[in-house]
Amino acid sequence: MSLVKKHPAVVGIFLTFTVVCVCFFSFCNTKNELLTDNFNIVLITVDTLRADHLSCYGYQRKTSPNIDKIAKSGILFTHTLATAPWTSPSMASIMTSLYPISHGVCNKVVKSDKGYRQDVLNDKLITIADILKKNGYTTFAAVANVHMRKELGFGQGFDHYYCEGFNNASNINDVLFSWNDKIRESGKYFLWAHYFDPHDPYSARIPWINDYAEGLEPGVTGLSKMMMTELRKNIPGFREEKDIYEYLLALYDSEISYTDYYIGKLIDSLDLDNNSLIIITSDHGEEFFEHGSLGHEQTLYNELLHVPLIIKLPAAFSELHEKTTAEPSSIIDIMPTILGMLDIKPPDVIEGKNLFEKKGETRGEKGDYIFSERVVSKAVIHQNRKYIYHYCTQKEQLFDILNDPGELNNIVNLETANAKKLKNQLLTWVSRSLEVSPIQKIVHFDENTEKQLRALGYISEVKTEGIKPYSGSCSVEVCH
Repeated sequence: MSLVKKHPAVVGIFLTFTVVCVCFFSFCNTKNELLTDNFNIVLITVDTLRADHLSCYGYQRKTSPNIDKIAKSGILFTHTLATAPWTSPSMASIMTSLYPISHGVCNKVVKSDKGYRQDVLNDKLITIADILKKNGYTTFAAVANVHMRKELGFGQGFDHYYCEGFNNASNINDVLFSWNDKIRESGKYFLWAHYFDPHDPYSARIPWINDYAEGLEPGVTGLSKMMMTELRKNIPGFREEKDIYEYLLALYDSEISYTDYYIGKLIDSLDLDNNSLIIITSDHGEEFFEHGSLGHEQTLYNELLHVPLIIKLPAAFSELHEKTTAEPSSIIDIMPTILGMLDIKPPDVIEGKNLFEKKGETRGEKGDYIFSERVVSKAVIHQNRKYIYHYCTQKEQLFDILNDPGELNNIVNLETANAKKLKNQLLTWVSRSLEVSPIQKIVHFDENTEKQLRALGYISEVKTEGIKPYSGSCSVEVCH
């Protein structure tokens, strides 16, 4: 049995942008004679980056001038969803074009009797790096997140791979700059840069914080570099203090601007010509009290799932330049979109869709469904409805994301037929997706990394030796 390949869609989350899609999907199965298969590919992923905090997505602060510049000369997708509200599963989805339930990277680090266990990306799965390397690309990656270390499967398909600690953007650029000669000599290359900085602990990045925090009480500055576990302990008090909320946003926004600055430096250093493909996206967003909490991982609401997707195309695809589209998309669509542009047949087992397929086969026009998930809860988005089901509590939520984009009013009891339909769709998807067995391995951390992971909330303590993989039903390990 093969994995489900067709996933109906969603009419986006914030319908405030212009749809310009008519000729957007005019080239697909027949390769245009102008197209070339020799363009360089740069994938930039920014950890914990909400789409609605980028100025090119309408944010009131000018947080992202360098990203904005790329968006202006490319295509900005206004309704892209992450597959999960935290890094490992979402990044595995980008690499494989599979949902987490299919690729098996779902769980946080678990401390058991024999040490730490962590989900590993199965080497039987084919990644975008595998495919591009096979097709003549030299592959490079520098990533700033210990959840994506080489031994966890994320280095698969890369000729040059760097991952060490939660490094800042400057350090990631230094690694990439040290490969400049190799990059220039490679003929054509695929380069992946993953920046960590908008993730907590939020640093007060100068000079941006001076503007963003202007006029706030001086006492709130102690929140800089505070770990999320500590911040969450103070949530009741934080919600009562407007200056604290504003300063947390200022910190987060200053981190975005800091990252944007180094993205600009990277693009300049690569000296990319018009025959290059640049993709900018994120693994998930961040909550600032929209549903009562801070950080990420804990819910499937929009503040954690709505991520940017910006595609700057090679010159041969100039007919698609300078467009904004509300065509619904998922981060699993990145791999098949790249391969479609190269006229490379994708793996048989993928769940994403080429975003440049010809008109009549797009997600929105087919009415496909898009999914996002945590281990214990799943969400399905279809047209202007979003349904969330929690496996352990059987709690159901249904939101009208057109008229209630903040997802504050649960209408599951008002639209029972619609809720039942979406629940059936969700359960069917889950039952058909369990084909790749999750792999876990014992991993080791130095003292500092272990301390960071614990403070970030990424280590779970269990007393049993067995770690039971998620199987679509509740188990003691999963629900407790």
